[in-house]
Amino acid sequence: MGQGSIYRCIGAGALALWAGAVQAQDARSGEARTMATIRVEEALDSSALAEPSSASRLGLTVFETPASVEILSGDLIRERGDLSVVEAVTRAAGLTDTSSPGNGGTALSARGFSGHGSVMQLYDGTRFYVGAGTLTFPFDTWSIDRIEVLHGPASVLHGEGALGGVVNVIPKKPTRDAEHQVRVSVGADDTWRLGLGSGGPLAETLSYRTDVSYRRSHGWMDDGDSQSLAASAALRLDVSPALALTLSHDYGD
Repeated sequence: MGQGSIYRCIGAGALALWAGAVQAQDARSGEARTMATIRVEEALDSSALAEPSSASRLGLTVFETPASVEILSGDLIRERGDLSVVEAVTRAAGLTDTSSPGNGGTALSARGFSGHGSVMQLYDGTRFYVGAGTLTFPFDTWSIDRIEVLHGPASVLHGEGALGGVVNVIPKKPTRDAEHQVRVSVGADDTWRLGLGSGGPLAETLSYRTDVSYRRSHGWMDDGDSQSLAASAALRLDVSPALALTLSHDYGD
């Protein structure tokens, strides 16, 4: 039960006690008294109206899906300063980072199940079948539109390897609205990062999206230099209102 629910319960209990005292007092005085109607309304969180592709094949919203689904938006991830997918995903409830060089630095643990064989990771709904239990992509958060986390077993939807849960990393897609982003960050240990993004229409039925991110650091110890480059590009052709073709390419190093 959340803190807001506790406050509402306490408030409702206090209101009921006060109403009982007023009614008892009115009964003694012989006067009839009617209390005014109190109506409490609360707006539904917009994330509950999203349609997570990793949780259902029926186009249900989070509110309608009979499962525990959590959506981390790309804007929220970048506001928090999460530079890697593992950092962003472990903000979700019940997920723990169990990464090491032996598993590609991306393994997760959920509900007591660990590794890529138990917590499935998808990229735009596609599963990467990895060798020796390792997976190194995706790792950068700059080009991410959102991350969907399906808590609990999902083998019926995605096959074996989804016993602990499913993490679906969804990149930014071509849109009909023009948008451009630039981000530069500097930190300790000679760490800096550059992110570039652009998208919009190229023709009446053709749109594009491209994102590039570069990061490097000297690290906090000797010989701890590191660098990474992530790039993605996509073209979308709207054949009809009900059919669209998308060609995309993603690269990470």
